[in-house]
Amino acid sequence: MDFKEFSIFLKHENDRLKLRYDNSETIFSDFAKLMEELWEFSEQVLGKYGFQKKEKNAKFNKQNLEEEFADVFIVLSLIWQKLDIDIENAVSKKIEKIKNRNY
Repeated sequence: MDFKEFSIFLKHENDRLKLRYDNSETIFSDFAKLMEELWEFSEQVLGKYGFQKKEKNAKFNKQNLEEEFADVFIVLSLIWQKLDIDIENAVSKKIEKIKNRNY
């Protein structure tokens, strides 16, 4: 899937969610969902490096790590589209700022 196809998917998904929920309220639930997905992703990262309890470390696998990362990316992407952020422009500008940092 390329960026254009992903953007179309996001638009359709946001439109589908608008039919189900009041759009003005969903931005807050979107942030709650993002936090949930970040937590699940962080559990997988901790499991990858063996920082969970032994029984949780044993449940770690790369597929779960990738799926949780994708969940974070999709929810975050739904938020930027809902907020009408020009993500390509925003990321390009940020990359230029990072390149010009003097460390």
